[in-house]
Amino acid sequence: MNAINRDLTTINFQFLMLVRECAKRNILEAIWRFRMDKSDAERISDMSLDQIQDLAACGRSTLAISPLPETPAHHIPANVVAALLPIPEAPSSERTSEDAGLPFSANGGHAE
Repeated sequence: MNAINRDLTTINFQFLMLVRECAKRNILEAIWRFRMDKSDAERISDMSLDQIQDLAACGRSTLAISPLPETPAHHIPANVVAALLPIPEAPSSERTSEDAGLPFSANGGHAE
C-alpha cells in the first residue's frame, strides 16, 4: 500500500469513528454536521469496529466535500442548536408544582 492509501485509510478511519460516535449520541446532530441522510447515520451508528476498518480501507475517501460557504460560520445557528437540544421528559402527573420547583400550580394559581 502506498503512502497515499495509508494516509487515506487513516483519515477515513478517524472520520468514520467520529461520525459513528456522533450518530450514537445524537442522530440529528450527525445528520446536520456531516450532511448525511438518516439511513446512512443509522447504518454507521450500528457499525462494528471491524466494519469501520473495512470501510476505511476502501481506497476512496469517505469524507465528502460539499460546496464550501463563502464565509465559514464559526458557530452553529440558533435554530439548529434549538433543533438539536434534547427534549426533557415531561414531569409525572403525580408531581405537584412544588415538587417540580414551579412558582405556579397546574391550575394557574400561585403554589401555596
